[in-house]
Amino acid sequence: MGAAATQTFLLTVTQPPAVTSGKGAAFFVGHASRFTITTTGFPLATLSKSGTLPAGVTFTDNGDGTATLTGTPLLGSDSRTPYSFTVQASNGVGAVAGQIFTLTIALAAPMGLTPSGSVVAVNGYDKPTFSWTASAGADHYSLIVHDDNTGASPIIVPNVNGTSYVATAAQALTPGHRFTMSVYAISANSRTNSLATQTFSLAALPMPTLTSPIAGTKASPLRFTWSAVAGAARYYLYVVDDTTGTVAISNPNIMVNSFSLASPLTRGHKYTWRVAVVSTNNLFGIWSAAQDFKIA
Repeated sequence: MGAAATQTFLLTVTQPPAVTSGKGAAFFVGHASRFTITTTGFPLATLSKSGTLPAGVTFTDNGDGTATLTGTPLLGSDSRTPYSFTVQASNGVGAVAGQIFTLTIALAAPMGLTPSGSVVAVNGYDKPTFSWTASAGADHYSLIVHDDNTGASPIIVPNVNGTSYVATAAQALTPGHRFTMSVYAISANSRTNSLATQTFSLAALPMPTLTSPIAGTKASPLRFTWSAVAGAARYYLYVVDDTTGTVAISNPNIMVNSFSLASPLTRGHKYTWRVAVVSTNNLFGIWSAAQDFKIA
C-alpha cells in the first residue's frame, strides 16, 4: 500500500443578488447629495438603472456590489419630483433582482431664522423684522408666527418675496409671550416646499416709575410725569378722587411720559394716581405703584 492520497479543492457557494438598501431618498436643489445602493449575493452584483434621473444627478456602479446616486440637483429639477426608476442587480446566478426606487427632489429648508431667544424691550420690538437665508430654487416664502401662549397666529403671510418681512402695527406681537416662527420655502409651481422653525420670546413691558406728583400737598393745575418705558406704544394715566370716590382722569392714549392738566383739580381733595404701559396691540403692561397727593 502506498501513501494516502490528498486533494485540495475550492468550493464556491453562489447566491442570487438582492437589493438591500432603502427604496427612496430625498435630495435638495442646489445642494450636493449622495445615496449608496447596496446588495447581497455572490459573485458581487453588477448594478444598473432604467429610468430618468433629475438633472445634475448621476448613477454610478462602483464595481463592488454597490452603486451611488450622487450630484447636485439643478434649479427646476423639483418640478418633476418624485422621480421613479428601477435599480437592477445581476451576478449570473438566478434571476436579475429589481427594485423600484423613488428619488424626491426638495427645496432645502431656510436657515438662520431670526429673531431667536429672548428679545429685550426696545422701541418697536413688538413689530420685529423676521429674516432667514435664501433656499436654492425657492420662488417665494410663507411666514407664520404662532403665539404659544394663546394658540393664535397673529402673523400669516403666504407670499413673501425675499428673505425678510417687517411686521406691521396690525400684526404687533404681545410683550411677555413666547412665539414660534415658521418659514416655508416654496417652488414656482408650489409643488415642493420645506419648513424651518424658530422660537423666540418678547420681554414683558416693565412698569413705569411715578416721579411727580409724589405725596404731600400740591398746587393745581398739575403736570404728571413718570419714567419712560422702552417698547411702550403709549401710556394709560388713571387718577381717582379719593374724597368723592370718582374717577378724575382716565386717559389711555398718552404718547409721552408726561401729562399736563388743562383744568385744575378740586382744592382740598385727595387723589391717587397710577400709570400703565400700553403695547402696540393695545394690551396693558403692569400698573405702576400708586401714589397719592392733596390739592392745596
